[in-house]
Formats: sequence, C-alpha cells, structure tokens
Amino acid sequence: MSDGLQFDVGDITKMLAEFKQLPGVLRGPLARGAAKAVMTELRDRAIAIAPIAAGTEGTTDGPPPGNLKRAIYAMRIPEDCTNDREVWKVDVRKGAGTVKRGANEGAATAGAYYAGWVEYGHWTRTPATAVSQAGSRAAGRIAWRATGTAKWVPAQPFMRPALDSMKSQFATIMQDYIGRNLPEALATFKFFKPGA
Repeated sequence: MSDGLQFDVGDITKMLAEFKQLPGVLRGPLARGAAKAVMTELRDRAIAIAPIAAGTEGTTDGPPPGNLKRAIYAMRIPEDCTNDREVWKVDVRKGAGTVKRGANEGAATAGAYYAGWVEYGHWTRTPATAVSQAGSRAAGRIAWRATGTAKWVPAQPFMRPALDSMKSQFATIMQDYIGRNLPEALATFKFFKPGA
C-alpha cells in the first residue's frame, strides 16, 4: 500500500506515450500546468540572465534600468493549443504595456524594442549628417564605419543561453509537475481511492 503515486520516466518519449493514456479530462489540465511550469522557468532564467541598462531613470540616454528584464514574458497561445498540444511563447514585449503579474503588477513598461540589439549585438546609430552627406542610410553606415566612428556593440545574449541551459531539464520539470499534481487530479474521480 502506498500513500501516493510515484513514477519514474527516464525517456520523454515514453513519458508522453504514458501521458496520452490518461483520460482527456486529466491530460488537458496536467499538460497545461506542466507546459506553464517549463515556460515560467524559462522566462525566469531569461530574466536572470538579461543585462541591466546603464541608463538612469528620468534621462533620455537610454532605457530605464531593468526595463529589459520587466519586458520578458511567457504566454500561452490558446488558439494554437489542442487536446494533445500546448503552445507557449517566451518573448520580450517590444511596445508599451503593463506588467500583469508580480510585485510590479499594473506598472507601465516602456517596452524593450531594442531586445534584439542586446541579444545579437549591433552597430551604434549612424548620425543624420553622415546619412545626408552619403545620400542614403546604407551609404552613410558604410562611410561612418569606414571612419571608425561607428562602433560595434557586442551581443549580451539572454534568451538563447536561458534556452540552452534548460534543454536537458524540460522533461524533469514536466515530470515533477505531473508527479505533484496527478494524485490530486485522480482523486477527483469516483473510481480512484488514494492508498488503494
């Protein structure tokens, strides 16, 4: 006799095959919860890795410190989800918005339109004078770089390292979530008697 359910899944393919044997009324909520657990962990890792801007609050020399971290979110895409598939997105809010959860709930965010520049690196902006002298933005960039005035700002990736650091943990996070929540879900059925 046991006090609860315990299972050990070493292979995600085997885990998914076993998971599909559960009735749909159990599978749906457990799949949503497990996917949410993974995506929340991925979002939290990206937030932890994301750099903090050197600008200061109230100045125009850049985004406020911590803005990039506040703009990272995880969201379920319900229109793409089915009974057997969960679709989530972990991304950076590009435009203005509000924080929906957490300590800063309701706070406005400026958006982090520059997130791609941080993730992949970028050249400093070409001044309008260089563009007008060269005749086009592309020619202005080439001239500005040739003079050595434009600088390459190295990448400070945060999304890719967060994903890479978690790849081997996805199955474990899902397994832990399902293991914690399956007994409670089964207890809602009349045919299941805990400890039997």
